[in-house]
Amino acid sequence: MAKAVFRKFIEVDKHQIWSVKWQNNGQPVVLLHGGLSHTAKWEKQILPAVSKTHHPFAYDRTAHGYTKIRPGYMHFDFQVNELINFLKTVVKKPAHIIGWSDGGNIGLLAAIKRPDLIKSLVGIGMNYTYDAGLSFDLNTVEASEEEIANFVKMTGQDPKLLLEIKRKAFSVWASEPKLKLSKLKKIKCPVLVLAGDDEPFNSKMTFEMYEAI
Repeated sequence: MAKAVFRKFIEVDKHQIWSVKWQNNGQPVVLLHGGLSHTAKWEKQILPAVSKTHHPFAYDRTAHGYTKIRPGYMHFDFQVNELINFLKTVVKKPAHIIGWSDGGNIGLLAAIKRPDLIKSLVGIGMNYTYDAGLSFDLNTVEASEEEIANFVKMTGQDPKLLLEIKRKAFSVWASEPKLKLSKLKKIKCPVLVLAGDDEPFNSKMTFEMYEAI
């Protein structure tokens, strides 16, 4: 397993963000976890490969993992600004991005907003638009016993807050992101688009995104 240089809270844009930096073996790469996930999920999946050739960084986005909520959380504009501030505050130089689901979407948006900071993007299970055959019912939001236990262990907060966070996520996903293909065509950095066989969105959207980029 890759050795972490630090695992700690770092102030990013006046908010305490749980951040991890591993040993430096090359150019910086930031791992962006999926929605309602957290950094530790990368430890066994992607980190072992990239840690041999790059300098990995990661962080728990606001309302994810160890990082607590603050106004504006979950909206994609908020999360893109959070990534930009993390790059400027912690990484301190342009970086490659590997993003899963929401993490990939955030990488896409950041590549458009701050092309000077994004060297390349690997996006796994991205959807550039919410209008991709997805369905979110706020009445079906629930949390398993395992999810609740992990939330309390990581944050020490009332488990009812987890349901609030999940409802907020469902609400945002029902209307965001909403990129247009014309915007994707402006991306200059190399992008690798990856999608699984059982993604929740339709494959037409994935092909449109790939062809536009």
